[in-house]
Amino acid sequence: MGRYEASRDAARLSVHVNPRFNVSHLFLAAALASLGDDEEAKRVAQRVLTLDPAFTIRQFSTPARFEPAVWESLTAAWRQAGLPET
Repeated sequence: MGRYEASRDAARLSVHVNPRFNVSHLFLAAALASLGDDEEAKRVAQRVLTLDPAFTIRQFSTPARFEPAVWESLTAAWRQAGLPET
């Protein structure tokens, strides 16, 4: 199993355990988009926006501390899933 598949599976488990924690949904959307499952990634991204209607990638980036390469990968996947930049 590859890294994105493992990430998808871990995020799905996290969503199952705590379905109202939007960060789990964020990582699931990123993994799905990275795997090319755009339809499901967009569905999960809509769930993020249902849980947090004011969510933006920029807003999330303020408290988040990721390595630049990881951050670029995540934000690209979130954009692909349809999450708003600002």
